[in-house]
Amino acid sequence: MQEQKPNAKCPYCGAELNIGYDKGTGLCTVCKKQFDNEKAIKLYNSLYEEKKEEQEKTTLSGEQYLELDRVLNRVEFHLERRNFNSAKEELEKALTITTNDYRIYFGFVRVETQNLTDYRNTTHEEYLKKAIDCADSEEKKIILRLYKDFYNLSKLSDEDILQYKKEENVAIKQKIEEKFKDLIPVYMKKERSLKLSLILGIVVAVLSLAGLIVGAILKNEVLLVVGSVLLFISYLLFRNFYLTKKANKLFNALLDFYDQFDNFEFSEEGKREILDAMKLCRKEFANNNNTTGYENSLASLIQIIIGASEKARRYILSHETLKEFVDIYED
Repeated sequence: MQEQKPNAKCPYCGAELNIGYDKGTGLCTVCKKQFDNEKAIKLYNSLYEEKKEEQEKTTLSGEQYLELDRVLNRVEFHLERRNFNSAKEELEKALTITTNDYRIYFGFVRVETQNLTDYRNTTHEEYLKKAIDCADSEEKKIILRLYKDFYNLSKLSDEDILQYKKEENVAIKQKIEEKFKDLIPVYMKKERSLKLSLILGIVVAVLSLAGLIVGAILKNEVLLVVGSVLLFISYLLFRNFYLTKKANKLFNALLDFYDQFDNFEFSEEGKREILDAMKLCRKEFANNNNTTGYENSLASLIQIIIGASEKARRYILSHETLKEFVDIYED
């Protein structure tokens, strides 16, 4: 005898049942309670559809999952830097991989609302609905946690929102100041090490040249090898000296701007954008990345500053280090 597949779910105990009629009432064979057939069938179908959607989500191949993660990481990179057009392009790429990941649609929410800071935006609502529709119960909790503050603030008056932004900017600036204070001893230590790196570089360079010259005269391969190794070490020492000196110079320039921050006439929206860019700069310096990372983050910051305040622009142009980035930007 062929086993009958379930087509209904008891609304009381959750048992999966097979019932022959879609109208009328039935009796659960497990809990012995009476139920409405139509509701029991609808309950089963709704849960079955949820399971089906979950299965469709997991049909992505391992490579597709990895590619989706790479794309979403790039989205986060652009959102942190307020490159919303670039973030949107990456999200559109993500949709070619799957249309069942809530992170993609919530990414569009963040793009449309400028990373949840444009409290009057309504174009994001269609993406929010799609994010909720394809999210499971745990993912819905994540969406609620991320969206809750934005939703509450969007209900406030313009005056209340402005006041909130002022208070938020003050809090962000204080946090950045604390982070900068943590970095100052690190860069002071680097500054003290510069002299030692330079002296060692000169000493090792002299020894390497001596080894190479003597080795060439005596045709001694060992001396030539030692001289070559010492020459490479001297190069590394000089390179470290140069890069450390440049990093310290850029870090001090960033501190100079921060000290003058409150003297510039930035709007609250402008302050938030600049503070976000400063956070990225501080992160680059904290991670001890190469000078390209420092320079790129500072160039992005300067680009925002010179468009936000004429007073700040004049300050940047008068600063020995920071004015170089204005030339880079304007070129």
